[in-house]
Amino acid sequence: MKWATLNKVNRFTLLIFYFLWVGRVILAISSPFNGLMPGFGDGNLFASVISNNTYYPEQSIGFKLYYFASYPIRFLSGFNMINYFIIQAFAYFSGALIIWRAYLNYWNMKFGERNQSFSFVVYLLLVSLYPASIIYGIVPLREYAIIFSICVLVYSIISLQLRMKGSWLIIILSSVLIFLVRPQLIITIPMIVYLSIYNEKIKYYIPLIVLPFIMIKMFSLIYYPISPEVLSNIRQQWSTLHPVEVYGVYEWQSWLEVILSLPTLIGQYILSPFPILHNKPMSTMYGATLDLIYIVVLVGVPCLMLLVSKYRRFIPVSVVMLFIVLTGLSAVWEAYISGAVRHRMVSILPLLPFCAIMFTQLLRKSQ
Repeated sequence: MKWATLNKVNRFTLLIFYFLWVGRVILAISSPFNGLMPGFGDGNLFASVISNNTYYPEQSIGFKLYYFASYPIRFLSGFNMINYFIIQAFAYFSGALIIWRAYLNYWNMKFGERNQSFSFVVYLLLVSLYPASIIYGIVPLREYAIIFSICVLVYSIISLQLRMKGSWLIIILSSVLIFLVRPQLIITIPMIVYLSIYNEKIKYYIPLIVLPFIMIKMFSLIYYPISPEVLSNIRQQWSTLHPVEVYGVYEWQSWLEVILSLPTLIGQYILSPFPILHNKPMSTMYGATLDLIYIVVLVGVPCLMLLVSKYRRFIPVSVVMLFIVLTGLSAVWEAYISGAVRHRMVSILPLLPFCAIMFTQLLRKSQ
């Protein structure tokens, strides 16, 4: 906590932090007994991995990588679900603190050292009340691990933008973590790093015409084949298995068709469960609808302040680029309504420090 806040935190703020963290831990460890835990097929699978320390041989390479990489955490938990939930909550809040420290480094470099204690309290509330993090924080999934890995990546690219020592080492560390948890996201890292360094002139964006396709080709050769046809087939297979839950079934034959589909895919990804590419009533998805309200009101409204030039300096350009790249790739891959709610956390969480300081600015103006 002291590291994340540069030792500028009072006892009251510490008390709030520990209260919120303990509350999340109690909610998580009681979820198997109070009926709050959502029913997910993936949840049952990961619960078996934690408790029995086994997995089905037919699982994907990505799942197997996570199985072996997460063994130390399962070992620390004693292969006990309750202990594992405590570790998940710790990882989530630790990741949130890492992002806050990255923003503090940026703000201090940009504006000089200022007391951000009130903004930090607002940030803690935004982090703690994020509906998706509550819903999936009480399910034994790998979301906690990918969120923590992305938080480390955010710290590294902001450090790189500020030309701080050790930035490249942390980028490598975060890249390894991301590959072990969700391999397909490794494609995004070279683009995010490149845009964190080169973003001031239009000519710097020219390489982005070919860079994504180079990364996809390399990923296809090394790990898993990706093409418009493959992506279409995956979505069609998922739609056959879960016709109500899957959205956006396409018959892509070229990358141009994929690019033309991006606006609606991104819209559905960010605004799920709002029906853009599906007809499932929002009234049947209470948790997802609450998450959408949170994103529109508590994230969308502050981000509208980016339209005012003087507020743009409060957010690192590297975070904006990370949001664009991660959201674009994830929107192409994602096809499940609940999956969009779950996976977009890695795009939303890095924006929360900016939202916190914007709310602080608004509150100060209203006084």
